[in-house]
Amino acid sequence: MNLTPKFRSQIIGFFCVCASLALLGPACSKNRVHSTSKENAGDDSIHPTMKRLEFQGDLKNHLSVAGVNQAKVSGDLPKVQIRLENQKDSELNLSYKVEWLDEDGMVVGDSSLTWSPLLVRGGETVAIQAVAVSSRAKNFNLKIQRAKNP
Repeated sequence: MNLTPKFRSQIIGFFCVCASLALLGPACSKNRVHSTSKENAGDDSIHPTMKRLEFQGDLKNHLSVAGVNQAKVSGDLPKVQIRLENQKDSELNLSYKVEWLDEDGMVVGDSSLTWSPLLVRGGETVAIQAVAVSSRAKNFNLKIQRAKNP
């Protein structure tokens, strides 16, 4: 079979991409990001209804949301507290961040760029707290993933 140089390089490129995806796939799935937020951004009750309280994939049956509270501080800044429970005996080494969203679902401020470490020992319940940087914040998005360097 006589292949043109261009076609040969395309085939080699295709196989390189496939090999890269095969090698990165397991690593990427290990650090899958899980998230949850309020079902209704306008829900100002003390215990808001959440969109999804179950973790999937690598955190399924390991981590659960034990409760969510919200309040206002300094007059009009939203504050949220999310209690997470480790349902296993082994510790979970995680990273998390809270993104604050306006009523249209757009990110408010830049404090959401930083991931924070979170160690949850076996059977332990921990509380994550965050205060919005702007009174325009109406909702939040909690993002959790396994720590990249446990």
